[in-house]
Amino acid sequence: MASGASRFAVEIAAWVAGPWAAAELAGTWIATIPTLIGLIALPGAFSTVGDKRQVVVAVPGRVRLLIELVLIAVAISSAFLVWTPIGGIIVAVLAALMLVTGEMVAQQQAARLAIAVQFDSGQVEFTGLSVFQFGKIGRTRRIRSIYATNC
Repeated sequence: MASGASRFAVEIAAWVAGPWAAAELAGTWIATIPTLIGLIALPGAFSTVGDKRQVVVAVPGRVRLLIELVLIAVAISSAFLVWTPIGGIIVAVLAALMLVTGEMVAQQQAARLAIAVQFDSGQVEFTGLSVFQFGKIGRTRRIRSIYATNC
């Protein structure tokens, strides 16, 4: 929950302070339009497979991480540039919170994805999928029937 909320706050800060800083640096408000479009379209268009329901352009996790780091850098640097130093510090703290809680969520998901189910009469391994993902791809009945016949 904290990871999603802090990520949302950092994205909002990047979307508000980024175009504002671009306008101040360029000396015209016209610079806000391409900056805002870029900051919104970049994370919206490029996603890792399984990250969102609809992936427009599938990219590896490293590329997605780079996009998130660019958003963080824009949010922090723009906040320091156009807001008071306290505003920049608040955005930096939110970004740090986002990274720390995001790492904890990633570790929990990795533990969930590494499940293996073993039954007495034989071994059936489901590695790389969580129970939630089994339900999404329609294998829940098969797992329940295997479990019911082998217990």
